[in-house]
Amino acid sequence: MSDKKTSIFRASALAKIRSPEQLDALLPITSPMSWVAITTIGFALAVILWWSIFGTILRTTAGEGIIVRETDFGIMEVSGTGTGSVTSILVESGDVVREGQLLATLDSSLELGQIENNQKTLASMIEQSNQQTEDEEKRLKILREKEANQQSLFDRGLITKTPLLETKNAIYEIVSRSYMRKQQILEQENKLEEMTLKTKQQSALHSAHPGRVTEVLVDVGDYVQPGRSIVRLESLATNVEASVYVPAADGKKVRPGMAIRIAPGTVKPEEYGYILATVTSVSPFPVGRDQLVRVLRNQDLAESLTKSGTAIAISADLIEDPTTPSGFRWSSSKGPPIKIESGTICSASVVLDRQAPITLLLPFLKKQLGIIY
Repeated sequence: MSDKKTSIFRASALAKIRSPEQLDALLPITSPMSWVAITTIGFALAVILWWSIFGTILRTTAGEGIIVRETDFGIMEVSGTGTGSVTSILVESGDVVREGQLLATLDSSLELGQIENNQKTLASMIEQSNQQTEDEEKRLKILREKEANQQSLFDRGLITKTPLLETKNAIYEIVSRSYMRKQQILEQENKLEEMTLKTKQQSALHSAHPGRVTEVLVDVGDYVQPGRSIVRLESLATNVEASVYVPAADGKKVRPGMAIRIAPGTVKPEEYGYILATVTSVSPFPVGRDQLVRVLRNQDLAESLTKSGTAIAISADLIEDPTTPSGFRWSSSKGPPIKIESGTICSASVVLDRQAPITLLLPFLKKQLGIIY
């Protein structure tokens, strides 16, 4: 066996027992990583505090709408006044039309048949009248000679007045019959002329205003009634505005001059941002679906814009910027590389108010602390 005794304690433990007080050694309180974490948290809190005081939170209300051209007649639907099948459509969507231009024609074969019958009736009346007039002229010649003779005999006292009056009465009846026939012919001519003009107007659809065709509402062969819309037109005005409809509860908070952001349905706002615009007018009363149909001339669109009930109508001028492809100023870029056409459906966000974030927290803190004023 070895002379050395094996120890059951570690050398480091025995060293600590021999020297229990190490007054010259530093006592670690916080590690470097902890200081990094504390500094980061402190900086974040400082940023949050600065943002809560000097930052801005936008209070907005959202709505749906359509981008249209500014015009005095709005979106106009051209409708027919006659009944019949559509025989031709002479325009298509996107065409520019002038005032008075022919847009479509309707089948007028029924009216033309009636006109032809009336023309035959008139011709027969004129022929009969000519024959009767010829006979009456011969009869009148004889009666007038007889009247002259009777007048001479009456003046000399050779006959009574009765035969003279009978002759005069016979002449009057012939003249009256001739006059009545001429009046009947004249009435028939006026009726025929009126029917011809009416048929011409009803069978041809013309534009009452210059404009651009946005939609053709019928196809060739469709049977239409008076008042049926056939073509929809928009103004050729260059200025473009947004007609936006927001829920009535929030719409009453909107005022002219407020900022509004427009997101066309053809553009991704997360990629290109929003068109900047300014509210120009706000309807004093809510509008319903029926009223919107009369304005937009589109029942489906009116139902889509008023799906949440009555709405407040807002008009907004889009801020122009000739340096962008679209011609409008955008919130975060030059916008998409496309034109924003009239008739584009859009969503909108009206900025009702700007608040510092801390103002939203103060009411909560006052309530929790029981501060009442």
